Amino acid sequence: MDADQAFEIVTNGKSLGWYSYYTFGLQLTTQVLVAFQMCLMVILTPILKNEEWPWHLSELQVSLASSIYMLGVMGGNFVMGIVADTYGRKRPYFAVLPLLIILQVFGTLCWSVNSFLAFRLVSGFLTGGLGLVGFVYQQELLPSNVWAISGNISPGVFAIGIAFLALIGQLFDSYSTILLISSLPFIFSLLPLFIGIPESPRWLLSQNRIDESAAAFVLLANKNGIKMDPPELKSPPAGEAAGCMMIFNKAVISRVTIMGILWFSASLCYYGLTLNLSGLHPNPNVSLCLSGLVEIPSYIIAFYLMESEFFGRRRSTSLSFFGVFLGCFSTIFALIHHAGQEGSSSAVLGSAMFGKLCVAAAFS
Repeated sequence: MDADQAFEIVTNGKSLGWYSYYTFGLQLTTQVLVAFQMCLMVILTPILKNEEWPWHLSELQVSLASSIYMLGVMGGNFVMGIVADTYGRKRPYFAVLPLLIILQVFGTLCWSVNSFLAFRLVSGFLTGGLGLVGFVYQQELLPSNVWAISGNISPGVFAIGIAFLALIGQLFDSYSTILLISSLPFIFSLLPLFIGIPESPRWLLSQNRIDESAAAFVLLANKNGIKMDPPELKSPPAGEAAGCMMIFNKAVISRVTIMGILWFSASLCYYGLTLNLSGLHPNPNVSLCLSGLVEIPSYIIAFYLMESEFFGRRRSTSLSFFGVFLGCFSTIFALIHHAGQEGSSSAVLGSAMFGKLCVAAAFS
């Protein structure tokens, strides 16, 4: 019996059991936390650039803070990916999540520009690690036949988080208050998750820890109200140990290179549009909210395109990136053509939102 066959028993032949819905829902709150952290500088920038702020930032320092943060995200993705493959999904997840929340509390105590930059670097590292481990962990606790839809629901919740962050920025103008409101409430989703949720049975099986994997499946089934005997799981086939050096295999290196270039381009466009919204609309909270909401239909469209027989994955990806090209270049054209004209913000914002819709679909 493989993992998917075991999941059929865990869910009693349904797509998901009630406990799977419960844990998936709680884990989705992680995506809101990650969205808050990734876009926090958009709503903090007006506060930190105010000359009345004790250690106010210059335009260059604002850009530096965003760059340092994304450097931390890259490091967190790399390091936590290795840690999660070595030590499992559960332990890194429940180590990074509370650390990120606690760090935001300490972030209210920043006393200088340099301390703020250090805070953002560490915050980026933890956010990058949490985003990676959290997504993989929640997917591996689900049967593979729902991965297409769950993989689009997760970034959809991320987009809703961006919209809520804009609301926080509109309601509050205190640096400390924004940091605390965007982090402390997630303690209430951390505690219920910590009690009872098992390690990923798929990861345990990949490590040839068959008895522990079977016990995790039994626990999930019991939580769903289904009586299940320990399944007789198949040992994973012998072969090369999984690791980062696998990308240099001739069969995957060209594919990894192409996808790496595509993801680099998508990230550049996505965060370029998201983190520089203050120049696209007089009120950055309005443009931030719209940029989050516009992603929601993109994930719905992406799901149906991916699952359609005609488009599939390859054509959906090509179509999305062509839309990104049109959106980004139309934004540049609108900025040049409507410079200094009344109503120019609407043309620029509309073009940027179309690009954001397409690049969100490309990520799916």
